[in-house]
Amino acid sequence: MTELFKNFPEIIKEAAQNPLGIAALIILVVSVIAITFFRKAGEKARLAIFTSIIVGFLGFGLAILFIVGNKSSPPPPISTPAPPVSPGPSTPSSENTIKICPHLDIKFIERFPYYLINTFKKNRKNPYIYWAVLEGVNDCGEPKPVEIRFAVRNKTVAQATDVPWKKTFKIGEKVSEFTPIDPQFEFLRKVENTTLDVTWEITDEETNKVIASGTKYVGVLSEKYVDWNLKDHEGKVPVDFLLASLTAWTLDPGEAVRTRAHKDLPESGAQANAARTCRQWLRRCYEDLFHSPEGIKIQPLTEPWPPLGKTEDSLQAIKTPAAILQAKKADPLEAALLMTALGNSVSERIESRFRLFVIPKTGGFFTGGKQFILAWSANDSEWHGINLTDPNKISFDDNEKSVSGNLNKFLNTRRDVRAALDEKGVFVDDKSQILIIDFDRACEKFSIGALPHSR
Repeated sequence: MTELFKNFPEIIKEAAQNPLGIAALIILVVSVIAITFFRKAGEKARLAIFTSIIVGFLGFGLAILFIVGNKSSPPPPISTPAPPVSPGPSTPSSENTIKICPHLDIKFIERFPYYLINTFKKNRKNPYIYWAVLEGVNDCGEPKPVEIRFAVRNKTVAQATDVPWKKTFKIGEKVSEFTPIDPQFEFLRKVENTTLDVTWEITDEETNKVIASGTKYVGVLSEKYVDWNLKDHEGKVPVDFLLASLTAWTLDPGEAVRTRAHKDLPESGAQANAARTCRQWLRRCYEDLFHSPEGIKIQPLTEPWPPLGKTEDSLQAIKTPAAILQAKKADPLEAALLMTALGNSVSERIESRFRLFVIPKTGGFFTGGKQFILAWSANDSEWHGINLTDPNKISFDDNEKSVSGNLNKFLNTRRDVRAALDEKGVFVDDKSQILIIDFDRACEKFSIGALPHSR
């Protein structure tokens, strides 16, 4: 007994390593107490106490075994859809990466901006828009055949084709930049912001065994939202691309917009001078859109634009050109995108190139923190512009007169702006105070596709 008490600390330490050890310790302690207190009791009393102790230990043992069994088996997967995506931060995390080898990773995007689904289909190698990517180097010690299958658990929103993505990497083969993986999701209905439960598995082609699997939650923004805090697999998407992506609102705008654009076309005999024809058409559109009794009311933006660097308020809803015509109201950005879409709808008759200048307020009749100036040119040398910050209060002629001179002076003195627009179709200064889109060049450079559901 003396040795027992002497080694009691060690016994407790060892017993604490395992629930069964704790149970054994309790049995030992209670047994010592029972012997001490009831050794002089009668035979019936000792038998009753012994029986009670045995029953208690059996119950306690069964409870311990039940707890241990539950801890050793993982809980079943949750089959209910994940909650809708929130406009919070979308910074990639380590949970979004699955390692196939120490340096061969599959990564999922956290939020997919659905307004760029046609951009993704147009250019599957776009570095910023993807569903999943594979990158790194095959250091597994053997050629690695990778076969990845996808499925969507919340099938009321979307479904994925059953065609697996396959690629075999040689030993030491490096995945340059990244290899985009397209699970070919097909959305079954028009969605608001939602979350897809995407299940995936990697199969060994030789043994046909699943070597890895899991579920990822991919946020999907509806087609009307731009996420100015969008993150790619490296944690950032440049402003250049996000600015260029606004071109999607000006492409293939639908029958309603095409009909409205042709309504204001000049007679066929008035096309001798391309610049004059373009101005005449724009003037008619402007007066029809912003000065007719059934015209569009422009509502100034009340928040700084664009909302770069924000997390909670990084999403911006932008109405489609057709929705603007129906709602008869727009903000200055939407008005500029609408007029560019109208111009694209009659490109076979109107020769012109459109640019959007977003510059700080300088005073006068402008309202809001930024001016939204739509510029056009029929020969790429002389540019004309109108300010769409508050077009309801000024005529087309007065608007053009107040803008065009300063616009050409700005372009003639800023070689950096001209070089950027010629090279990639967008310009953003260091503090994002001046932002410019050349819609045709940006569309070409960044392979932008039209909005979904726009036909």
